[in-house]
Amino acid sequence: MAHECTSRNDRSHHYETCWRVIDGPSGRLVVCAIYETPDVALELRVDHDHRTVRSALLTDSRAARTLAQQWLDAIRATESLPFSTTEP
Repeated sequence: MAHECTSRNDRSHHYETCWRVIDGPSGRLVVCAIYETPDVALELRVDHDHRTVRSALLTDSRAARTLAQQWLDAIRATESLPFSTTEP
């Protein structure tokens, strides 16, 4: 099960890139990747213009890949990012 998280763990390590797309309105790269965290969990992140705009903690890579695909499907269905990319 995924748990939304709001903070980025700077000590995490890149594990796998799931997908990369160009955000049409901004022309910027959006990257979804899995990171290993120090507490042995995996964090799935979507980064837009070098800022994390969505993330979730998961227990295994298969669950992370499944969620990454769901997020990509949501982007394709709406032809836009289904989460905020504005500055806080």
